Amino acid sequence: LYITDGTQGGTMLLKDIEPTGNGLPVEKLLVGSVVLFRAFTYANGTELWVSDGTTGGTQLLVDLNPGAASGFPNDMVVFQNLAYFTALAPGSGREIWVSDGTAGGTSVYADLVTGPASSEAQIIGKLGNGILIEAWHPTAGRELWFDGLAGLAPNAAFSGGSVTVDGASLPATIDTAGTLTDADSSDFDTGTMTVTITSNGTANDSLLIENQGMSAGQIGTNATTVFFGGTAIGSFSGGSGTAPLVITFSGSSATPAAAQALMRAVQFDNSSASPSLAVRTIELQVSDENGNFSPITSIALTIGNIAASLQVSTQPSGATGSGPFAVQPVVEVVDAVGQVVTGFTGTVSAALSAGPSAASLSGTLSVNAVSGIATFTDLAIALAGTGYELTFSSGTLATAVSNAFNVTYGTPSQISIVVQPGSATQATTFATQPVIEIQDAGGNRVLNDNTTQITVSIATGTGASGATLSGTTTVTASSGQVVFTNLELDTAGSGYRLEFNGSTFTPVLSNPFNVAASGGTGGGSGGGDEGGCSTSGNQSWLWLVLL
Repeated sequence: LYITDGTQGGTMLLKDIEPTGNGLPVEKLLVGSVVLFRAFTYANGTELWVSDGTTGGTQLLVDLNPGAASGFPNDMVVFQNLAYFTALAPGSGREIWVSDGTAGGTSVYADLVTGPASSEAQIIGKLGNGILIEAWHPTAGRELWFDGLAGLAPNAAFSGGSVTVDGASLPATIDTAGTLTDADSSDFDTGTMTVTITSNGTANDSLLIENQGMSAGQIGTNATTVFFGGTAIGSFSGGSGTAPLVITFSGSSATPAAAQALMRAVQFDNSSASPSLAVRTIELQVSDENGNFSPITSIALTIGNIAASLQVSTQPSGATGSGPFAVQPVVEVVDAVGQVVTGFTGTVSAALSAGPSAASLSGTLSVNAVSGIATFTDLAIALAGTGYELTFSSGTLATAVSNAFNVTYGTPSQISIVVQPGSATQATTFATQPVIEIQDAGGNRVLNDNTTQITVSIATGTGASGATLSGTTTVTASSGQVVFTNLELDTAGSGYRLEFNGSTFTPVLSNPFNVAASGGTGGGSGGGDEGGCSTSGNQSWLWLVLL
């Protein structure tokens, strides 16, 4: 393939299409800014090529009949910047094709004999606003055909599959990067653009056109007229609730560029203070002046920056019975896509929702969020246990549940009598010996305490005067427990209380208990004055009573 500027010096080889033979480039046709032509290579056969006038931009456009077989593109004509030609392909036989000069824009235009069979179509040439075709059809034989060439449908596409709009700053533009093209139309006169909320729409929703102004490149509105760069391009109606927004284009100023700018100016709004947070589906479709409709393009719209739920960003941990959790929970108020709603200042409350039934949550249970974040500072659970969970709530927002966590025993801070001394007999080891626990502030036994010593004594002012407590009165803790084993009192009496002291702990007193006198040692053997009972009249009645 050669290129020339019309001079001998400016005529040169552009590309050697088939270095081992002849490329035979023929059927050359200007389409827009590129040239389409037919050329041969041993690798691909005779196929459709394209060139932009550079060596790098000269290449195979589409391998119509894949592999070394040939598609033989023939009969090329241009109509409204589109090339129409006949070609052979496995799925359609030899039929009529169309190309806009790109691989994606090259496809079968009319499969006159459906399927792999061929109509053996030949394009005779252009005729008015169409092309004259000679083709075979099973019901009509080989005849002349005329195609009015309604042209290609426009193409509209949102730039992505989803968008999140700021619910605190509505109305919001749906897509500022959407694209709208029409390869064979210079304007959309009499065509339409229809935008519809097709799912989860509410009566408070609306679709509208942003009034950007009347300067160059801007979309403007006045009453029901829409403008591009200050020139009217059509009128609009609808858009309230679930009613579609419909723009009807008019005039030659409704160019594809104007229509694309309009697509990028469509906005979503909601008039409710608490809008539904369900994800809306918004669809857009465009028709051109020839009545061709673009494929429907859709986008999922989420309303963001509206409080929807809570999420725990910092989990509670390091909990002991000694006091507040070492790591306090932090809860975020988030929108439908998980972003913190910084304008939220409402109350967030914490409650115990799992764990031992005897446990309770203490501390400041409700706090106000600051910039959408609630920070707790003094939550505590006194009872050691496993599987605790906290649930956080705020009005109608979806609640959040913390990860499960455990509460362990803390540092020793108190002693407690867990087994009280029972009533006893003088000079006899108590039948029920006292047991003391070393506990944290929450009343949990400190299982790793094996050093604390507890000393027991008779509480001042209790029991019989002059009584003595004997046995092992100082005992060292084992796994947080002190067990006395051989305490006894030598004097009978009532209202005894024992006092337990240890290290810096506050002393504790036992419940009152009594000590009974031990049994008598005398025994009656009868007879003389040295022992037993006598019926002699000179015996003391007091002695008899004591016996």
